[in-house]
Amino acid sequence: PCNLVFLVDTSGSMSSPNKLPLVKEGLKALTAQLGERDRVAIVAYAGAAGLVLPSTPGDRKQEIVGSLERLS
Repeated sequence: PCNLVFLVDTSGSMSSPNKLPLVKEGLKALTAQLGERDRVAIVAYAGAAGLVLPSTPGDRKQEIVGSLERLS
């Protein structure tokens, strides 16, 4: 089992289409490979860090992807 933390830069420098949107798509692809014993947390930072998703089982894919979608 994996215990992953996605640390995502959400600052203004990541706003172009080949930056944050590409990172989000890559993390969604990785999420699709997770199993129920894996865990994922998401932390975003843009000057200050903040917890977006606490440690969540990998089989709760909709919740993980929803948290990724909300990153901006």
